[in-house]
Amino acid sequence: MEMLVVLVLISIISGLVVQSSGILFGQYSKVNRYLGELQANILPEDWFRASVESLVASPEGFGAFVGRADYFEGYTLSAVTQEEGVLTRVKWSLTQIENHVELRVLQNDQDSLLIKRWSARRAKFFYFANANSFTSEWPAKDEKLGSLPAGILLEVEKIDGSSYEILAAAKMRLNPTPQPSDIL
Repeated sequence: MEMLVVLVLISIISGLVVQSSGILFGQYSKVNRYLGELQANILPEDWFRASVESLVASPEGFGAFVGRADYFEGYTLSAVTQEEGVLTRVKWSLTQIENHVELRVLQNDQDSLLIKRWSARRAKFFYFANANSFTSEWPAKDEKLGSLPAGILLEVEKIDGSSYEILAAAKMRLNPTPQPSDIL
């Protein structure tokens, strides 16, 4: 009789443990899926912002920063696939494919990486000039080749008519370090 009571108690306890484990695993799966979706939305923006914030102004002839409405390229200290602080040649580009726009990055002439894809009509880069205006081409009229824009705006016009914007500011020196020949 005592053995029967012990077996019933052990089976009830083991049933509760198995059921609790199933509930816990289900909740973990939901949280993991939610965090994955959250990262998929936030990480591309963070990569773009970090790359722009760490752009390095370089003198003419040394890969000076150049930008158009559909791409920009220069040197950054915060590349997507490199260690932080490694000077990396980077090119961010927008590619229109039917009803989608892709944001891609090319680093040190490696294969380009797809960073983000939107269902969108069009997308453009705008460059914030020191004259407090945005322009779709860099260097702007009054800017020297080799200087950096104060900020870069990525504007995506979605198919439903809404727009999506990412604004990133360059935190490094906006003008290249003067060369001794420039000073003398």
